[in-house]
Amino acid sequence: MLAIAPEDPTEARESPHDFAAERSVLGAILLAPLLFSDLRGQLVTDEFFLPAHREVWDAMGAVAGRGHPIDPVMLADELKARGMLSRLEGGESYLNALANAASIPDVVGHHVGLVKEKATARRLIAACAGAMARAYGGATMDDLLPEVRRQIMAIDASDTNAGPVKMADAIDAAIEHIDAKSRNPNAYQIQSGLADFDRTIGGVGRAGQLVIVAAQPGQGKTSFAENVALHNGSRGVPVLIFSLEMLRQELIERALSGETGIDGRKIVAGILKQADWEAINPAAGRLRQMPVWIDERRTLTADRICSEARRWRERFARSGADDRALVVIDYLGLVRSAERSQNREREVAGMTRAFKGLAGDLGCPVMLVSQLSRDSAKQARRPILSDLRDSGAIEADADMVIVPWRDPPVGDEARNPPEVQSATIIVAKHRNGPIGEVDVKWRPSTTQFLDNDFERWTGRNHGPHFTETDDDR
Repeated sequence: MLAIAPEDPTEARESPHDFAAERSVLGAILLAPLLFSDLRGQLVTDEFFLPAHREVWDAMGAVAGRGHPIDPVMLADELKARGMLSRLEGGESYLNALANAASIPDVVGHHVGLVKEKATARRLIAACAGAMARAYGGATMDDLLPEVRRQIMAIDASDTNAGPVKMADAIDAAIEHIDAKSRNPNAYQIQSGLADFDRTIGGVGRAGQLVIVAAQPGQGKTSFAENVALHNGSRGVPVLIFSLEMLRQELIERALSGETGIDGRKIVAGILKQADWEAINPAAGRLRQMPVWIDERRTLTADRICSEARRWRERFARSGADDRALVVIDYLGLVRSAERSQNREREVAGMTRAFKGLAGDLGCPVMLVSQLSRDSAKQARRPILSDLRDSGAIEADADMVIVPWRDPPVGDEARNPPEVQSATIIVAKHRNGPIGEVDVKWRPSTTQFLDNDFERWTGRNHGPHFTETDDDR
């Protein structure tokens, strides 16, 4: 069979551009120089396709920077000083032609949009061409796909006209948002499911925040994160869990244990009575209604996690006015780094920086489970921020650090542990709220943290997923 070489889609094709729009934008500035101060926040040099137009734009910036009016004479002097005037077709007459091609101020915004649209198309073509070259060159999909997604996201972000906004132009929207929250505060909060914690601390993070849940092995960091995930899922909040340590089956077994109050060991072993099944079936029905996704792949890099989370957010977790969501990553120590550095501290710093950026991109909290160093356990003391393992960047990038803690049992409790034990949720860092400790309960049989008065709010005596808070009553 004759092999046919793949066609290069960019071969013999001219890059997208709109010369007329570029000329009209530059000409409008020559006719109304004050336009430049508005347009320089919307356009950058490389969004002009013609090199001559890029030179003219840069020269306009230099003239304006010296406080001089942007007119053909001043612009020609600047271009001459740069040695660029002779490169314009017709020299000074080219500048006069630009002025003659100017759009009126009322439509210059439309022409700016055309220039930006063509520039975006060129960036997209370049990104795709680079991806094609790497794919034909044998790049692995684990390396290539996250890079392509990151490039596409960067192109999309660069096309948003983001920039400084005058407070007067933003305050009305801010007041409307505050007013909406005041009418229904619970609807805007990512809750822990622990009434005392949510009332005292104000929930477990806001949009764009990186929340670290850190503890020694066996202290319940995964349990706390899963409790938070399921509680918010029960409220209709979309949740994505990257479970690099536990299988999906294990998480669901824990969830069923928490929903029913059945000892998790009985569910794992399958030692269940008819009464247990009568509780499990309706609990499974409640879990089915939760918008919770679980990704149990063990080999994900930080870049891949970010890419998958962005794709999930766009496909499944955009719901209009109610735009809450939560991403849980369990846990940092098992996340692979694409850098393959010999310096673990540098790797961790890069990953926490990426997850912090991810929270901002998604507009929701990202909860990252992490371990503490063993120093606090050796010293028999409560953990502090400096106990965060691997890198000081974890503390620096975190908006909130939550540490589940249980004092070591002594005496009779060590010999015969009670069914429900005392525990503490330590908030060691909180960028936009209080820090401190909240006393709670821990039930090992269902791996749940509970309110101190949890029996008051649930007749079934199970965990916090569907219990009332003071605000709900």
